[in-house]
Amino acid sequence: MTLRIANFDEQPLGEFDPELADAVRFGDADRVSDLLASGADPDAVDSQGEHVLLIALRYEHPEIATKLVSHGARTDSATASGASPLWLASTLGFESAVRALVAAGASVNEAARDHSTPMSAALQAGHWSMAEFLRQMGGVVLKQDEFHSEMDRSYAAPGFRMATADTQEFRSAIAELQDTFDLKIVPNADCPGTYVCDGDALHQSENLQTRVREMSYSLIYDQLSSDSSPEHWILLPTDDKYPIIREIGPYSDRSGSDNQGLIWMLVDIDKESPFELIGCGSTFVHGQFRADLKDPDELAAHLMAVSPMTAKCFESTENLSTYMARTRTLPVYC
Repeated sequence: MTLRIANFDEQPLGEFDPELADAVRFGDADRVSDLLASGADPDAVDSQGEHVLLIALRYEHPEIATKLVSHGARTDSATASGASPLWLASTLGFESAVRALVAAGASVNEAARDHSTPMSAALQAGHWSMAEFLRQMGGVVLKQDEFHSEMDRSYAAPGFRMATADTQEFRSAIAELQDTFDLKIVPNADCPGTYVCDGDALHQSENLQTRVREMSYSLIYDQLSSDSSPEHWILLPTDDKYPIIREIGPYSDRSGSDNQGLIWMLVDIDKESPFELIGCGSTFVHGQFRADLKDPDELAAHLMAVSPMTAKCFESTENLSTYMARTRTLPVYC
């Protein structure tokens, strides 16, 4: 693995080209194309010595950045803080630019001065599929980057891609469930590769979830009606719980829009008391423990402390502890 800290002072400078630099800065893609076609240097710099590729990324013009890369722009330039083009594209979520840079030979492990690599920048920004792509390309998180190393510890890989998991085997399993439990199961138009399920068995038959888990699939419901029964369920071909939580929810003050705080908590619980995911929605996660809890009181006290909505639902640590010990179910409300 090649690893180095990007250094602005050591980078080779291109020609000073104010016309190209301005066109890039203001996002004039047509003018950039004309200038490049007329022989402008894709490694040109502005009056501050910054490469136009970095300017395109900093000013959030990913299509121009990709164009510059396709015309041979260097991938080893850096900002004054040591951010490489790949680092910038990763933290800003520009997937097309990230892929173009990697294809052009950009180092996936060229770290900024704070020791954050492009992969750790993607993790920090919540761009999970991009982080997974960088991981597949050899990306790592440095031990010196303590915050991101902790985040990487709980990052579930490989990332789950719903559409590609929609196999013939999965469709055969759907047909079996549909016949056995008298369900209506139809493709989910909003999310290719998943299926919306409806039928009384969703609300009444515990055997349904047992059968699904035996198939190594998961039934995930993403909405609740007023009586706390699922309005509908989504069938996903996976038993990898953390990508599911990222895809569907939930969203809380603790977890933020990327759910990473919640996932950290669940990873720690899973170490001591392994559980299977049986439900996930915009405001909750439900898990089924594989064995009796060793210390339900301690876990209940932890959940009551970190999840105000769980505390509100169960009112006391004793109530939550008794519920988890009796049902072997993990409830987290956000």
